[in-house]
Amino acid sequence: MVVHRRQTQIRPRLRRPPSWRLPTALVLVLCIITACSVWFWWTGAWITTFKSLLDTPGFYENTCGFRTRDEWHVQCGHLLVHEKPGDARSRKLALKVVRVKQPGPDVQSDPVVFLNGGPGGGNLETNRSAEMAVASFLDTSPWMSGRELILIDPRGAGGSEPDMTCERPPEWNRYQRHIKGFYVRCSIDLQKGDIDLTAYNSHTMVSDLETLRRVLGIRRWNLYGASYGSRVGQLYLQRHPDVVRSVVLEGVVPLATMTFERSPYIRLHEVLGKLEADCQSPSPCDQDALTSFALRDLLIDRLSQTPAELLVSGNEPIRALTGQTTALQRVSDQLLADILFLALYRNDTRDLILKAIKELEDGAVDIGTDTAFEALVYKAVAVARHSDDRSLGAHWSIHCNDYGETDFWSKPSDVHVPKWVERWLEAGKAADPCDYWPRDSANVIGPEPVTENIPVLLLSGDYDPVTPPEWAEMVASHLPNAHWFNFAKTGHYVTENFCAQRVMTQFLDKPEKRPDPVCVSTMTIPTSE
Repeated sequence: MVVHRRQTQIRPRLRRPPSWRLPTALVLVLCIITACSVWFWWTGAWITTFKSLLDTPGFYENTCGFRTRDEWHVQCGHLLVHEKPGDARSRKLALKVVRVKQPGPDVQSDPVVFLNGGPGGGNLETNRSAEMAVASFLDTSPWMSGRELILIDPRGAGGSEPDMTCERPPEWNRYQRHIKGFYVRCSIDLQKGDIDLTAYNSHTMVSDLETLRRVLGIRRWNLYGASYGSRVGQLYLQRHPDVVRSVVLEGVVPLATMTFERSPYIRLHEVLGKLEADCQSPSPCDQDALTSFALRDLLIDRLSQTPAELLVSGNEPIRALTGQTTALQRVSDQLLADILFLALYRNDTRDLILKAIKELEDGAVDIGTDTAFEALVYKAVAVARHSDDRSLGAHWSIHCNDYGETDFWSKPSDVHVPKWVERWLEAGKAADPCDYWPRDSANVIGPEPVTENIPVLLLSGDYDPVTPPEWAEMVASHLPNAHWFNFAKTGHYVTENFCAQRVMTQFLDKPEKRPDPVCVSTMTIPTSE
């Protein structure tokens, strides 16, 4: 008899993980989720991630990545708008916004919104630039006391979408005359990114501003437009006068299209002539200064044939203008004229210009030897760096769509200008990208001036090389409630003048009353209502 033994199947024992592994894994996953959430919230990336799910424009707050004074409340966020206002099918853009105000019950209910110049200028591209912009207003603007300030970077500029910066090639510099190819590539590259270049103009900027006012629940506010921003301010006032308490326009650009006389090269020639006239009265300059002015056109023309050579010691700022890396820098006619042009944006440059021209005539202008020319270069570089921060794509989209086929470069046959001005006009015409930049004739701003009966303060500088006082006077002549102040010996940055700040403070406190600070009688030339 055979006995069959029952075989027992031996199952392998499964090793159980240590009891600490599962909780550790869960904690690790939670830490990763938390870290990602903090990063999304801190950087505002959550807005970009989820904004495609939203159809309604609005303001979305996120944490500011910079510090400011403890006693000031700062709110940061993005305004969500459509690329084509009113078209829900168009792409959505996040525009960066910062609100700054003093805490407490005494803050005015009507904030001031600042409108950037350029066009294509912005303040909020990085945390550092936003911090500096806010600090600049807090340190230099007495009118901010008890009032809220709103900063918004225009579409396509600064920290707002889309990115329209157009990276410059390494060999590009401010004095390269043949840059048409660069602008062509810039236009093509932006359109490859599905950017409708015709949607970036003053009209859409006004629409963005009105959207911001509505979503923030502001009943009325004050507009502060500087340089190109003054055009946006006028256009907004023309469209929405009922929500505007007052308007401040600095370095005024009229809505009416300017042609030949708008060229900054013509204006530079005029300002240099005014410097010469002012040098004779009421406070005469010495004979060397008068001689320098008489020779300025001959000097600039001579530099076009034989550039002056300057020995640069160390890493001096003139390299930022010329793009040259050698110790021996060549000062051409274009470089000298541009240095004069940029330096005149700032105030109190007359004496420096006088001495710098004399130094160039005498051949005593080595950079690093504490010359007037070097001081003038420092002033010019500070302005140039600010100008170069503009978004070139946004700049030319706005410029070409606002002005259409306007010719800024053709000189009337009966107008006489020096040869160096004619050369600049020819170079400007050759490089103007509006001949091939996408534009829509419907975007061209009409010639109708602003006539609304809202208090408007206009600030201009007598030595402004880009927005002459005559433009402010022309805009003021159509406004029934305008106050125009033209400050003597003052450039484009009018509010660098402490008296201009006082005038602005008085105006914002009581817009219906003409400002009358003591400083006006000593620092300005005759003004008009």
